[in-house]
Amino acid sequence: MTRSLTIGRRLLVDDTGATAIEYALLAALISGVLIGTVASLGGTVMTGLFRTASSQLASQIEAGPS
Repeated sequence: MTRSLTIGRRLLVDDTGATAIEYALLAALISGVLIGTVASLGGTVMTGLFRTASSQLASQIEAGPS
């Protein structure tokens, strides 16, 4: 019984894996925020990008070869 109590106390005090868990939680939080941002703004950004590229190509085609 004494040995199991000693092991139990040692496990309660031991925090060697805490840093790895904290980094994993932080990485999960950051990736969640990035995924949410890309999901909400991705379509708007891509639409604007394609519109700009399309209008620039159209103006170059209308101007003809230089």
